[in-house]
Amino acid sequence: MAKNGAELKRDMEAVLLASKAANAGNNTTARQTAGLPAFLRTNTNKASNGSDPTVSNGVVNATRVDGTQRAFTEVILKDVIAQVWTEGGTPKILMVGPFNKQTVSGFAGIAEIRYNQATPRPTVIIGAADVYVSDFGAVSVVPNRFPAQSAGDLGGVLRYGFWPETGKMWFQANIEGIGQGASSSADGESAMVHIAEACSRNLPVEIEETNTPTIVERYELITDSGGAGTFRGGLGVRRDYRMLMNGTMLSALERTTSPAEGVLLGQTAHPNHGMLESKTHGNIRFAKIPTQPFENGDLISVRTGGGGGWGDPHLRPPEAVLKDVIDGYVSVASAKDVYHVVIDAATMAINRDSTVILRGQ
Repeated sequence: MAKNGAELKRDMEAVLLASKAANAGNNTTARQTAGLPAFLRTNTNKASNGSDPTVSNGVVNATRVDGTQRAFTEVILKDVIAQVWTEGGTPKILMVGPFNKQTVSGFAGIAEIRYNQATPRPTVIIGAADVYVSDFGAVSVVPNRFPAQSAGDLGGVLRYGFWPETGKMWFQANIEGIGQGASSSADGESAMVHIAEACSRNLPVEIEETNTPTIVERYELITDSGGAGTFRGGLGVRRDYRMLMNGTMLSALERTTSPAEGVLLGQTAHPNHGMLESKTHGNIRFAKIPTQPFENGDLISVRTGGGGGWGDPHLRPPEAVLKDVIDGYVSVASAKDVYHVVIDAATMAINRDSTVILRGQ
């Protein structure tokens, strides 16, 4: 219960801190609140081709667009602090990721760069700043390593039926691995059973095929399922079951309509879902369902979601994107369209000139 509560708290914080617009929802789409960054429409500093969030009838309908990526400078920081103070505010906290935390430590306005020893003791070299002293007061510098969301705690589809020879029931349940959210210092882990399911085991293919009338035709990571970011979200998995006997399935898939959100411009991952390919029932995309019959020869495909990304995808090093493409984590198309890294699919080499041009737009 404590683990589930902590996970729910982190997910709520991630939703509130995500830069996303509101969604009124409908019969098939869940309603979503706008994240806090979507309400920050004044006292901002952005590139010339950027834009602030917009509101229509009291609802945030478009999020902030930063425009061309820029380096974080002391000039930008001073400008925003002055805007806040002019409008009657008192800036107190500057929250930054690990890279910009080190950048801020090099600003001229840090509170202290020398440490005076009153008595003989080992020398202390200060290489970090926790307080920035501006013309309008001291601002605490807080490093943020809040991780992106994961794909949810349940990724299982239960199946059961009866052996014709004995009439006894056979039953199979498995918890699939999901993609974990990225953090400020690392990519999210792929194909991991959620921490809230620590008492459950992910079954090997051999056990499933031995004990039930099943052939596992496909078991692999899902390319591009993790949210893009400076640090990429972990990937979900696809496991295809060819059923060799009539039976019934129950789906306990979570987060099928609210996929894992990213943090600080990190992108949203693919959601959990399943597919039933049946000669009788047709092709059905399913989420959480109580019972669904299947027949001999039908295919049940469980496809778990990825974890959210952390940070701007355009800041991910091109070499890291290339390695993801080689490993099958990211497609060549996504490398170009999402990360703005152009890779030659034939030679698996980065086109440096095209990448520089694309990332500069």
